[in-house]
Amino acid sequence: MNNFSQDEIKRIIDMPDSKNDNEIHEELLGIIYSLGRDAETKEEYIYSFNLLCELCNRVNAKVRTHSILGLSLLCVYHKYLDIKIVKPIIENELLLATAENRMTITDAVDDINHILGWNIKL
Repeated sequence: MNNFSQDEIKRIIDMPDSKNDNEIHEELLGIIYSLGRDAETKEEYIYSFNLLCELCNRVNAKVRTHSILGLSLLCVYHKYLDIKIVKPIIENELLLATAENRMTITDAVDDINHILGWNIKL
């Protein structure tokens, strides 16, 4: 996956979580993007999907928002997401989102709805 080892991904993901965006390591956002964009095999898809869903539970709203964006990127290549897992994540985050994060989530949901034929209401 884009020259990232699972050990390196784990090291970055395991960095402390914080509500403050300034305390979130920029590498984490890159990892999130890579998890969504670079998963090519079924095994990589499962690995990426599980990590992205886990990251949707973080304290930091920017990390949660980018993880939803990562899920939308994942579905571009694989044309699959589990609606029973992803829809509640999105709906919950939309309730909490700032205007800026809501725009990112809306873009991600538009892509997911289009690619997968879902109808998640915003």
